[in-house]
Amino acid sequence: MLKILVRKRNKHYLVEIYKGTTFLRLFLFLSIGVLMVNSIGIPPIFMLLLGCVALLLLMFCLFMRINDVWMSVGFILLALSFGGIWSVEKAPYIPVNGLQKIEIISVQKGSGHHLACDALLLEDCLIRLNTDSSLQLNVGETIDADISPYWPKYLGGNFNYPLYLYRKGYSGAAWLDSAKIVARRQNIRASIPAWRQMCVERFKRVGISRENLGIVSAITIGEKSSLNEDVQANFRNAGVAHVLVVSGMHVGFIFLLINLLLKRAKRKSVVVLSGIAVIWAYALFVGMTPSVCRASLMFSVMLLCRLYGEEYNSMNALVLSAVVLLAANPLVLYDIGFQLSFLAVFSIILFYPSFPSVTKGWLVQKLYNIIRLSFSAQILVFPVIVFYFGQLPLYFILSNVAIALLTPMIFVGGLLTLLPLIGDASGMLLDWLLTLFRLVVQYVAQLPYSTIELTFDSMTTIALLAMILMIGNILRSPALQRL
Repeated sequence: MLKILVRKRNKHYLVEIYKGTTFLRLFLFLSIGVLMVNSIGIPPIFMLLLGCVALLLLMFCLFMRINDVWMSVGFILLALSFGGIWSVEKAPYIPVNGLQKIEIISVQKGSGHHLACDALLLEDCLIRLNTDSSLQLNVGETIDADISPYWPKYLGGNFNYPLYLYRKGYSGAAWLDSAKIVARRQNIRASIPAWRQMCVERFKRVGISRENLGIVSAITIGEKSSLNEDVQANFRNAGVAHVLVVSGMHVGFIFLLINLLLKRAKRKSVVVLSGIAVIWAYALFVGMTPSVCRASLMFSVMLLCRLYGEEYNSMNALVLSAVVLLAANPLVLYDIGFQLSFLAVFSIILFYPSFPSVTKGWLVQKLYNIIRLSFSAQILVFPVIVFYFGQLPLYFILSNVAIALLTPMIFVGGLLTLLPLIGDASGMLLDWLLTLFRLVVQYVAQLPYSTIELTFDSMTTIALLAMILMIGNILRSPALQRL
């Protein structure tokens, strides 16, 4: 394990920074900088000048040995400037026209005569590739074709498609027809998306029915191409759509196994390093989504804290992971998965300890903990869900209790099914579990008043979040805790 070389009084500087509030302040001001450029519309040249002023202020403070107040102001201005400038630097760009090497990384979807899929160009540009329904493309296939990438025009309405593509990291869109294809090569084993598609085919071979195929693929390997609209609608109405997105819960199952091995291991450093490698290998395989990266970073910090005997602080680990993701791609701040994932974990940290504990019976304790965990996660999330989706599921606690009992079995069973010998024998049992899982969610989704239609604008959403944060801060106050 790489140790921190710079020490003062036998304490690691980075450990001290981790224990403080440095990362929280850094995340706040980086986020504000990103919003200033990409939402408010402040010119990047202004942010560059602001960064120059911040550097001059910091140099002046160091030279004149001025107090910490002006140093803090300089760091704040520098963080604002960096967030705005870096978001422009990391913004996608439209590649040049002409002959391109295109790698297909997602399944074609669409209706009628129009299909679309994601593709990577040689310059690592992500584009939305549109084709006619007669042109069938396979995941992992490499195509040499003459294309003309373009940026779609905004046609009005509530959904701004060009802005959506920009914030998701796409470098525009392109149209491909058979006449423009120069060469096609099947390279099915060369890419992770192709391997995920091979896992889907494996689920089919062991006997997973068509109705359950999309569910097990989404839960275990993050592949949602086989999900149909009815299943997704049922999961949304039941308030358990997060199960179909590989997130912290799924990475947590892997962490539990690593933690079990860590308790029995003699060489803990080997287990920790191997565990971190396994966690990030799984994150890479399922697509490195913001929620998976957030969970992987937090669990990696937790393993390192246990190895070095440091106290794990979930809030600091959450903020640290947010800073790392923002530094990697500032536009991830606009990703719905990023927002919901961080708000859910932050809501659990803030509200879960405020609920009274139950000491009667093991089963009662487990069920009660699931209920208060699910409710705590939804407190900060529900305004954002209403803002984006215009509906609020009312029976989410009932459905979350059911999935908390079934999801671990499905996740482990799905991974075992991918193995050569065990998978052939466990396919039928896994399909039965998936059918039960699907019917429970469908039953909850079809209950009367399972969802209510609501609409929040951005200001209402921000006001609700601010009010909920104030209530959470009051509930955590020492004076109230002593009552």
